[in-house]
Amino acid sequence: MTAVVDAARKADLSFRVSGEIVELLFKPGDKVKKGQVIARLDNTDYKIQLGEAQSLFGKAKADFDRGKQLIQAHTISRSNYDQLEAQYNTARANLDSAKNNLAYTQLRASFDGIIAKKYTDNHQQLNAREPVVALHDMSSINLKVDVPASIMLLGNKEGTLSSTVAIFDSVSGTE
Repeated sequence: MTAVVDAARKADLSFRVSGEIVELLFKPGDKVKKGQVIARLDNTDYKIQLGEAQSLFGKAKADFDRGKQLIQAHTISRSNYDQLEAQYNTARANLDSAKNNLAYTQLRASFDGIIAKKYTDNHQQLNAREPVVALHDMSSINLKVDVPASIMLLGNKEGTLSSTVAIFDSVSGTE
């Protein structure tokens, strides 16, 4: 009987944001470590968005800080203060999102493994969540064997199923 060897853990890796791949650093068969950068997108637009978000956050923070002083001095209404606070919170959330989007322009290995397949090439435009590579962890493998029912039934009657072994032609003496 023959068996199919399959990685116990595998994943198709993709970017969380859209963009053009400018650097695909590995090819099928290459080993990668967890956290290692596998590919990069052009991050120019994401850097611009981050700069804009930082600027808007700075203004919103300054306005909110002034609003804190003015509300204590009773020179602005509670409603105006609440609006400044909401603008500040929105600007902070937008800044965090822009930072994340910039970080998402780098595709990193989620575990140690081997690049099993490459789905795209450099200078390709990708949508978010579109697979870039397949990563397989070969430290633990599964063997898939089709055993005929007649052998399973015979082995079960004779009590030999517990002694079933796999023999590898390519690795002599290994069971």
